Amino acid sequence: MSSCFRRKMDEIAESTIPPGGWGPGEADYLRAVRAACRALSLDIISAGEFHIQMWSTVDRGLTRAWGEGMAECGLALDEMTPEERERLNQELTPRLQRIDPLSDFIVRSRGRGVALSAAISERLRLWANDYRGVRTIAAAMACGNRKKQWVRGPTKEPCRSCAGFANRVYRYSVWLQHNALPQNRALCCNGYRCMCRLADTNLPMTKGAFPAGLMCG
Repeated sequence: MSSCFRRKMDEIAESTIPPGGWGPGEADYLRAVRAACRALSLDIISAGEFHIQMWSTVDRGLTRAWGEGMAECGLALDEMTPEERERLNQELTPRLQRIDPLSDFIVRSRGRGVALSAAISERLRLWANDYRGVRTIAAAMACGNRKKQWVRGPTKEPCRSCAGFANRVYRYSVWLQHNALPQNRALCCNGYRCMCRLADTNLPMTKGAFPAGLMCG
């Protein structure tokens, strides 16, 4: 089981690589999550140890992601405002609450070999997107007046939100106000496998009201 599991888990790292490749923080985060899942599935660590390891990984990893977002505007993590700290905590809470359900699923499914690794891999796509999503929110709060263009990712069948937002230009603060950010659960795709991004642009802002109806959450 170990070698098959390792091969399958390695596939998730390749299938979720965003355009431009992983950054060091993203790679470290996903590697740590994958390692914990593999160790629990092989009964190398207990469910309690998995909880502690994952809690530390999520808290440390997504805080690092937030710092990377702030750095886009030349700000350090220790310069975070109370509002930014509160939003980071809001983003951490649901991710931390997903640890125990993931642990329960892995423990219940032990012995399924490659089938288990495939199921875990699908769930890890969401964890991989969490890092990019949190970083984007941090940048949106720190760089609110920057103009950002929605660049659609290379997914074959984009959801209604991603297709509708493609090439639109608004201030970062406007995207954030409507919770319209890549990898966000409020998108019609729930952020699942979303490879879209917001890019700096000198293009004029899109005229008219923001198309809030493109959101599903």
